[in-house]
Amino acid sequence: MIDVENGPKLKPFDYVLWFFTIMLFFAVFMVVGDFGNLGYIVSSPTGDYVQQLWGITYFLAAILFGVFMGSLVYLAVKFRAGAVPQAVGQIRPAQPTDYGKVALPILIIVGAVFVFVMAQALGTLGTNSVEFIPGWLGGLGIFLLGAVIFVIYKQYYKD
Repeated sequence: MIDVENGPKLKPFDYVLWFFTIMLFFAVFMVVGDFGNLGYIVSSPTGDYVQQLWGITYFLAAILFGVFMGSLVYLAVKFRAGAVPQAVGQIRPAQPTDYGKVALPILIIVGAVFVFVMAQALGTLGTNSVEFIPGWLGGLGIFLLGAVIFVIYKQYYKD
């Protein structure tokens, strides 16, 4: 059973780090999405209206992404299993092999390569592949994000 009263507490410095983690994820989301600019829309009254609505939607999505992913990563690292020091003299059982320490860096590297490939592919879209390539890359991105969340969960919250 978890002792909530005597468990680890957040200090003021922890709140500052938490805030900067949220801001980092917000900034990354904005940069990856070109700050919500749709470069392929023709300048017209309708196109300008669509761009304005997309910009508002993208900005709100960036806020949600920053709060959710920043909180998930910061709190998972802050309160991971084993972060609370154990009593002196307590014998720890043998630890199983921890594959998360290998899988998480690999997923981060694959994610960086994925973002690079996605940026290259979206920069050279033709009329025949406008719907297929972004859909395919978006699906892979969702799969990669799910894999990262799963590895973080398994790394820090042991069953």
